[in-house]
Amino acid sequence: MPERGKKTETVPVWKALKLVSAAKAVEFGVETESPIFVSPNIESQQKCYECHKHFGPLVYPTGREVRAHHSHLGVGIYYNIGPIDLNYYEHKLDMPFFGWVGLLGERKSKWQSEVRTSSRVCLTRVLAFCKFHGSHEPLDQGYLIEGGGELSPICEDLTNKYHSNVSFLFRIEEDHILFSQI
Repeated sequence: MPERGKKTETVPVWKALKLVSAAKAVEFGVETESPIFVSPNIESQQKCYECHKHFGPLVYPTGREVRAHHSHLGVGIYYNIGPIDLNYYEHKLDMPFFGWVGLLGERKSKWQSEVRTSSRVCLTRVLAFCKFHGSHEPLDQGYLIEGGGELSPICEDLTNKYHSNVSFLFRIEEDHILFSQI
């Protein structure tokens, strides 16, 4: 519910993302030579509980519209409106946070935060946060650790601790991310 007397303010519209390796993407049926961003909670083909239509993970390229495989009341692409809350998925939804947030724009809102669905979104920018430090400051560059084909950002402070799992360096520039394999 909107807070009484609270002014409308511009807040981010965002979505948690998961970065997967090219090999993992091929398992999803996506041919690629580099890592890609996908839906954080859809690992394989699934069946809609309402209409029984099959759907799979969506790929989120920066600057392009992404359309849900299908949508109806309560089904589609989930996104958040409000301050970026890094603990939202783990503490409120009991789902892991992979360190990536996709910005979908901004909206004016009196709400503290809310979750909505849409049949389509456009990813404008990706932010990286250290998966283990939970810092609220996004990383401009860092390292990626790999586990099960998933690539999560970590800050430089943790590279010694996780050095055997570090597979890529990344650097975020404007609206794209550069990867360098180690």
